[in-house]
Amino acid sequence: MNKLKYLWPTLESVPGLRAIDEEWRSHLRTDFATVQRCLILTNEIATVYSHRDYGEPMMVAELGNGEYSASTLSGSLVRELKKSDLLVKRFDIQRLGMLLLAALGWPGPAIAVPGLSTACQLGHLPVAYGGHPVYFGAALDTDSLCEIVDLISGRHHQRTFLMLIPTRDNTNERVNAVLSRSNGQLITCDEIFRFTADGEFYVSPTSKSSIGEMFGVKPSGNIFKRNGQGDWTVAFGGDSMPVKHVSGLSYIAILLGSPGIDFQVQDLFERVTGVNSAHTKGSSDPLSTPEAIRKIEKRLEDAFDELRTAQRNNDLGTIEARQREIDELEQEKRRSTGLGGKIRTTSELEKMRKRVARNVDTAINSITRQNEQLGNHLGRFIDRGLVLSYRPTEENHWIT
Repeated sequence: MNKLKYLWPTLESVPGLRAIDEEWRSHLRTDFATVQRCLILTNEIATVYSHRDYGEPMMVAELGNGEYSASTLSGSLVRELKKSDLLVKRFDIQRLGMLLLAALGWPGPAIAVPGLSTACQLGHLPVAYGGHPVYFGAALDTDSLCEIVDLISGRHHQRTFLMLIPTRDNTNERVNAVLSRSNGQLITCDEIFRFTADGEFYVSPTSKSSIGEMFGVKPSGNIFKRNGQGDWTVAFGGDSMPVKHVSGLSYIAILLGSPGIDFQVQDLFERVTGVNSAHTKGSSDPLSTPEAIRKIEKRLEDAFDELRTAQRNNDLGTIEARQREIDELEQEKRRSTGLGGKIRTTSELEKMRKRVARNVDTAINSITRQNEQLGNHLGRFIDRGLVLSYRPTEENHWIT
């Protein structure tokens, strides 16, 4: 079991991650065989390359029908080269990202980041580690690293994200200032990744748990979180299962995330739907107008069209922006309309109380069919009525 002694410095020293095979061998040395699968042949022919054995950049000179390496200082020929030796290979950062994901045991693809050839997105951290966006990137210098961090920060609008980088050689006070401004966290690959005698990456469990600790996530086997596909990931007592979304699950998630806290039913309803609880107490005034609802529906249609276009173009920034806008528009529509699109009035408190209790009961029944132990736990310790709360007899930490 060895550290990757040459890979990480190489990724921070080869411009554009493009070089000929001999140059890659020169840099990677004993790590070459391990990551050879990440080197993708291009149609480019090198005109200059570096070789550590010569201590200076070498240029490619044509003489007769052959190509030779020549000193950039004296111009003297060093040796003959084959045309095939001069084909440039590009280091595939996404392919390496997939290998790192497999070593960490995390699902998800490695996705290209528009505008960056030296970074890729590795989806999101597992729920158990906080669920934050995670990236892998290699930067040639401090300026490049700051540029990568700034671009990623702009994509997520100040949300916390994790970025794997090869080493800390390029980090300094300037990089730290950019990170603090962007809510980014760095973790270095040379601290956690190793490889086996067979050339496979691996990472120790303690390294994985340290990522969760970095984000203040307490180790827990209890998970109750909605995922990107719309359904829920639920784990309890060592058993994990997907649960199809019903609205009651959203109420339960809030209660589990705040054990011992009392929620008035209208306040809990407001947390889930966005309907201001003030609108449920008092007169029977309408909450919106037909014209306002039509404008929301029209913008929703346009936003869905733009989302589909962005997905076809793999435009991750636009995808995230449109998804966020759609969520906000749908929430605004739910605030103002009920079943059948009828505009809500401000006298629905009694109906709301019954609806929340019914939705929570439906969700618990759905969970019980898959995990009786968890269903019984929720049924026993979630108080339902005018005031809702989760009060277990012993401490149960949930990731929600």
